[in-house]
Amino acid sequence: MSSSSSTSDSESEYSNLQHIPDECWESVFKYLSDPLDHESLSLVSSHFLSLTNRLRTSLTVSDHVLPFLPALLRRFPNLTSINLTRPTGELNALLFQISSSHLPSLRSLDLSHQPALPSIALRHFSRKFPALKSLNCSFMDSLTDKDLNLIAECFPNLEEIDISYPNYSGIADAESRVNALASGFKKLRKVNLSGSHIVWFSSIFDLCQNCEFLEELVLLSTNFIGPTGPIGFANAILQRPELRSLALGCSRVGFMSEGDVISKFFELVSLKEFTCLELSYSPLSDECLCVAAEEGLPLRELSLPGCFQYGYGGISSLLRNCNNLQHLDLQCTEFLDDRCVIELSMLLGNLNFVNLSENSKLSDSSLFAIIRNCPLITEIRMERAGVGKQKVEKDCLVVNSHLKFLYLTRNSYLNDESVEMIASVCPNLEKMDLSYCERVSEGAVEVLRKCCKIRHMNLARLGSELFRIDFEIPTLCLLNLSWLRIRDEELSLISKRCHRLRELKLDFCQKITANGVTQVVENCKQLRVISLLSCEKVAADVVAWMVFTRRSLRKIIAPPRFHLTEGQRDLFLRHGCIVSSDLTNATDSSARNYEPEFLEAFLYNRFYVKLIFENDVTSHNHLDTPNSHHRSPKPFLTTMIPSSRCCRHQEPHLPDECWELVFKHLSDPLDHESLSLVSRHFLSLTNGIHTNLDVSDRVLPLLPVLLRRFPNLTTIKITRCFTGDINVLLSQIASFNLPSLHSLDLSHQLTFPTHGLRQFSQKFSALKSLNCSHTRHDLDVIAECFPNLEEIDVSFRRYKIDIVSDWVKALTLGFKKLRKVTISGNFTLGDSYLLALCHTCVFLQELVVIQTGPVSMIGIANAIRKRPELRSLAVNCLTYGFFSEDLRKGNVTWDFIDALVSLKGLNCLDLSYSSISDQALCVLAEESLPLKKLSLRCCKGYGYGGISYLLKKCNNLQYLDLQRAGFLNDQCVVELSLLLSNLKFVKLSDNAKLTDLSLLAIMRNCPLITDIRMESTGIGKQKLQEEEDCLIVNSQVKFLYLASNTWLDDGTVTMLAAVCPNLEMIDLSKCGRVSKSAIDVLWSCRKIQRMDLALLGHELFQFRFRVCFDVPTLFVLNLSQLSICNEELSLISKSCCKLKELDLASCHKITTRGVKQVVKNCKQLRTISLASCEKVSPNVVAWMVSARPSLRKIRPPPRFFPTECQRDLFRRHGCFVGKWSD
Repeated sequence: MSSSSSTSDSESEYSNLQHIPDECWESVFKYLSDPLDHESLSLVSSHFLSLTNRLRTSLTVSDHVLPFLPALLRRFPNLTSINLTRPTGELNALLFQISSSHLPSLRSLDLSHQPALPSIALRHFSRKFPALKSLNCSFMDSLTDKDLNLIAECFPNLEEIDISYPNYSGIADAESRVNALASGFKKLRKVNLSGSHIVWFSSIFDLCQNCEFLEELVLLSTNFIGPTGPIGFANAILQRPELRSLALGCSRVGFMSEGDVISKFFELVSLKEFTCLELSYSPLSDECLCVAAEEGLPLRELSLPGCFQYGYGGISSLLRNCNNLQHLDLQCTEFLDDRCVIELSMLLGNLNFVNLSENSKLSDSSLFAIIRNCPLITEIRMERAGVGKQKVEKDCLVVNSHLKFLYLTRNSYLNDESVEMIASVCPNLEKMDLSYCERVSEGAVEVLRKCCKIRHMNLARLGSELFRIDFEIPTLCLLNLSWLRIRDEELSLISKRCHRLRELKLDFCQKITANGVTQVVENCKQLRVISLLSCEKVAADVVAWMVFTRRSLRKIIAPPRFHLTEGQRDLFLRHGCIVSSDLTNATDSSARNYEPEFLEAFLYNRFYVKLIFENDVTSHNHLDTPNSHHRSPKPFLTTMIPSSRCCRHQEPHLPDECWELVFKHLSDPLDHESLSLVSRHFLSLTNGIHTNLDVSDRVLPLLPVLLRRFPNLTTIKITRCFTGDINVLLSQIASFNLPSLHSLDLSHQLTFPTHGLRQFSQKFSALKSLNCSHTRHDLDVIAECFPNLEEIDVSFRRYKIDIVSDWVKALTLGFKKLRKVTISGNFTLGDSYLLALCHTCVFLQELVVIQTGPVSMIGIANAIRKRPELRSLAVNCLTYGFFSEDLRKGNVTWDFIDALVSLKGLNCLDLSYSSISDQALCVLAEESLPLKKLSLRCCKGYGYGGISYLLKKCNNLQYLDLQRAGFLNDQCVVELSLLLSNLKFVKLSDNAKLTDLSLLAIMRNCPLITDIRMESTGIGKQKLQEEEDCLIVNSQVKFLYLASNTWLDDGTVTMLAAVCPNLEMIDLSKCGRVSKSAIDVLWSCRKIQRMDLALLGHELFQFRFRVCFDVPTLFVLNLSQLSICNEELSLISKSCCKLKELDLASCHKITTRGVKQVVKNCKQLRTISLASCEKVSPNVVAWMVSARPSLRKIRPPPRFFPTECQRDLFRRHGCFVGKWSD
């Protein structure tokens, strides 16, 4: 009986799992950090197998893969890239085989390291895949101009080609190849000609002249000749002013003189879109770097490895003007010392990657300066440097939570003390390389202890005699212990504490034996790769035991004296594991990276046969007949795959951390509810990733249950709907164990819970963020309870005038660690208070001073001078008319501008409702502040000249708000959009002069734009034809707000839908002339999730809203105040069956019948509003709650008066019925 019930439970759980749409699963699986996890997922069910197959986009073909190639090509229909660098067979036959497969998405082919171009098969291949975009022919033995002409004939739309490093390249060969490229490929965007040894300047000129779309040119290890000299190269570059990336490097040092490089640099300054520059091992002077700096090139990547003849003056001048730099490589730079790096790091606020390897003068000071001054840094490489030479004071240490990858190999001075210090300031490290640091021992253990997210550690040749780990490390996946003198006892401890290891290297560990290896294999149940190279004491016969014991193993490098026979190799391969018997086999092409394609082919075939076998057993057909063709696989299946590995009712064998990462990336957090119904395991996981809790009167009875259910809460908000005793509530919360809680919101409360906060602080003294806006707060109590606060919001306080001084004293003296302060709406606090605040809070980075009475611009200026580290500033001096006229206007003074330009790290500036002149904006522009966000909403006094000059200098701007800018017209926006290549958000609402031209200019000239807000403008006034050149598709736009555009009509909306195919949200509310085009949006934008159509077409007499096609992605739909009828509503509910939120307020034509159709068809419906729907019966509410369990909120129709018993019944069903504000 119990067996049958458990089976039914598992079937029910699996059924719940299937209710999640495929698009959601695909989105989830894409975020798995390790692609090898797809293998585990594919074993869950045929459904998951199909989903993971569709996500695979690349395939590498080797000799082992060839027998399974047809199956793999059928299995992965969405392949975009195929790599043919490994097979040693006939390449023509292989291409013919690939051509016979249906791969509609294939865009890239890699033929590198081949002896010659397979010309016969390539013609046949091109007939099936004429739209190929990328081709790699690097390292070929023979590649002539005739071959390139053939490629041009076969693939005329090629955009990327790599013909670098040919095995033989004379002057004639290189010249002919470049000329063939120049004449045959018109649509090239990226060309790699590295390693061509000798190239004529005239050939590069022809290439740049003919390839009009060229954006990236790579010429590493290349020497140039020709009568025109470097001038010829400069002229070639001038042919392509759109060039974005250039990589140059001489194959012989000194081949190009310093003057040559300077000449080229003088010409490069004309490339206004230039973002990436690499000049490897070339002579370079300070003069040319200064020239490039003056032009303000928008560089994001700068690589100067091995360059010489330049110094600190040149590179500092360039970096001072390149505010957007994210990648910097100064490897092997002679002049670099600690002082240089400390000063340069202060100019690199946006840096993500830096390589300072092979600079022996650099010590700990350089490393910690980068960690301290580059808040966005994620990867640092300082190999073969002097880290460890100079000790750093602890006062100079600042925690950097962004740093994830740190490479410190071969730092001979590095010791335990330095490593422990690094671990304390980099808590989120994921990978660290300490190999060949022979003075480090216990410091490596401290890294594992303090860096709780560490995944990869390289400790090869570490100077440790004993390596004992006595704590759990659940995140560690890869560990390299090669050349360490560890013993079996230590290895056993490691395997127990790091039981989720996937790859372990034990090369040349001479003291370990088979006993230690056995412990590793038994304890590490997810182990995939293990290397035992030159482990002399490990018995050879342990290999077979490992393969059969740990089925997760995919690659083993065997110990000495292991002789692999052909029979053993085949047997191990049938188990999905590659075994290499020595170093040669371990590094050859047949075993490299354990051939994931080959192993997947085995797993796929085994799993496919298993499914057939199971289906036949359940149908009781073929297995009962003596001649059944399904009998033969049975011995293979029973010995190779236990049924538990392919049980369709089991969840994937993935670690909890992996599932949590998957669930966190679900687009809608409400989907967690569906996941929690799958199984107890999923319930536990979804509980663990819930971090926010809002407390209201409705939640209060369930609060103890919720606090136990969600142990990882970080934020608790007591909403304004809470009317109980806050002191009792806080005392109740303090009785629970919430170790991650660091934020509390008490805004809009009528009383201040002094007693409750004191009890709360005893349990949560480390609180980081507190919101007390719109309350009668007591800062003395707050400072006493939470001295470590980093963020506080005390805006719009209800206070008495006579306690202001005490309030100021508490805020300025009680909080030493504040990083963000919001003090808006306090009309009796003056300049002295703000000055004291900025003087006391030494860590202050963000300041919000809005609508703060007598605080003047001069006072703000004096205050921010005290805090030059400020990164975000929002100010205005609105006073509502009871102070001086000058303050009421909010004039931005020159003293304020002078203080503002001293904030060299300022990336966010909000001057809304102020008065600022063009001259002030020009001064800001001259300083090239690294602004990412700029808001001039409702500002006055400035014009086009000032804002255009500022935007020209702010290359990194991502957020721009110019709402209600009186001077703005279409011409201004068209010209400004050309300066905003990095813009992601723009708001131009309340500008009546702007029409369709402005909107389409932003879409055309801002390739990264995702959110456009143009409400209450003139869109629709000026008609554009679909064939006009200004219409360019922008696939990045996701959010479009066009509410209250009275001129907007169907033609314009249809055109916008055509150029924004990836829209997810559109707001067309109160657009009276729009009707049927809203349906065109649903048809053209296949990713649409939210639509606001409130009061749509109210100026039209007849409007029929008929949706006759499926819209599977639409989740939120607002149809309030539309004159739709039951028939149209029924069509909508059938076409948009995955709706989660529907607003039908004031839809006077719909009746109870229409509402019932919606509730029946929309099985995921959570929220519905029926406010003012006069023809809807109030009796339908109870039916809705019982008929659709997914419902969570219902705004009832008129005349609905629920009893208290009904309210309780609805809440027991998990549904709230009433006004949203209740």
